[in-house]
Amino acid sequence: MKLVEKRKIIPSQSSNVPSPLQGLLVVEVADELVAYCGRLLASLGAEVVLVEPPGGCQLRKGPDEQAISDITPSFAWLHTGKSSIVIDPRNDSDLVDFKALIARADIVLQGPGDEWDRRMTLACEGLPNDNPRLVVASILPFGSTGPYRNYRSTKSVDFAMSGLLNLSGKPEEPPVLAPCNQSTVVAGAQTSVGILIAIRVREQTGLGQCVEVSVQEAFTAQENIVSSFTGDGWRGERTGSQHRVAAPGRIYPCKDGFIHLFVSPVQKGAWDRLLDWMGSSAGILSQEEWSNPRYRRSHVTVLDEVVRDWTKTWPKQDLYVEAQKRHIPCAPVNSMADFVRDPQTVSRGFFQQARDNGEPSYIFPSSTILLNGVRMHGERRAPELGVDNSTYLAKSSRPD
Repeated sequence: MKLVEKRKIIPSQSSNVPSPLQGLLVVEVADELVAYCGRLLASLGAEVVLVEPPGGCQLRKGPDEQAISDITPSFAWLHTGKSSIVIDPRNDSDLVDFKALIARADIVLQGPGDEWDRRMTLACEGLPNDNPRLVVASILPFGSTGPYRNYRSTKSVDFAMSGLLNLSGKPEEPPVLAPCNQSTVVAGAQTSVGILIAIRVREQTGLGQCVEVSVQEAFTAQENIVSSFTGDGWRGERTGSQHRVAAPGRIYPCKDGFIHLFVSPVQKGAWDRLLDWMGSSAGILSQEEWSNPRYRRSHVTVLDEVVRDWTKTWPKQDLYVEAQKRHIPCAPVNSMADFVRDPQTVSRGFFQQARDNGEPSYIFPSSTILLNGVRMHGERRAPELGVDNSTYLAKSSRPD
């Protein structure tokens, strides 16, 4: 079978690249679960209106939960490229404007919400009937059905109940939590795919769709835990940084940090290339029995001691570069500062510089999506609270 030749992509030199979602109006009812999904849509050119309660959404607030004058880093990253309006559901005129905005929207993003969100939802019941092309997308901790449908969640709960926490950490110690908001990002990315599918169906039928993603299901689906559990009998024991098959296959110390070294049993010649590279430092590993990957894995404690003594003599970046030359999978364990300064990161322009009044203020990750070599990202920084009220609420209250 002849492989299809990969299409040659010529990066555009113009910054005025047509935005693929230009013309779509997205109303995002402020909730942390849907924030990343809205960010992705904004980076692709959708007009995303963030609807916030009086005083602003939770992400605008600092660790002490008091509103702060400036935009927090989390808010700045998740709401780049969006507009902001403030709606008080206790105010009848606000609700009239909000309903009018929903009636002309293409997409509504909503999470499980708090009391403010629930009042907004009750106020807008039946609106999809007035806007049959509306796509309503919901991200919920456990979905809208089942015994847990009304349960709330946190990032720690997501990690624990998905089954992934049980895999994290050393086997002889308690499980270890993963950092940051991985579950909400994964769920947001999968919801954005669901929205694009719903828009495609709408083009074919003229009707909107209801898109729903469970954070628990989305988080579990990114790992092969389920297929491994049902396939080869593996029950998901914790192995720390040690791979369950490969050896070497873990994190090792270097002079100035750590590297991850992975010699796969299915990568032909990798073990021999490692021994050749280690030279006399390989010691006992040069004996014939160590060429068997099953033997290496069953005697991994001895193997790790030899490899660890060798890696500790290397700076991590030097070891990484040399491993690449020898086609041995290896990666430095980067800090955030390492990643920001990495020549690969810099060359691709992944980080964007936000500016206030023409002066640099902070950097933030741009979109991960490139179309024809051009990175999609919102042109504007995250909005000040309610800065777009006059634009959207005045417009929505005018008759067509």
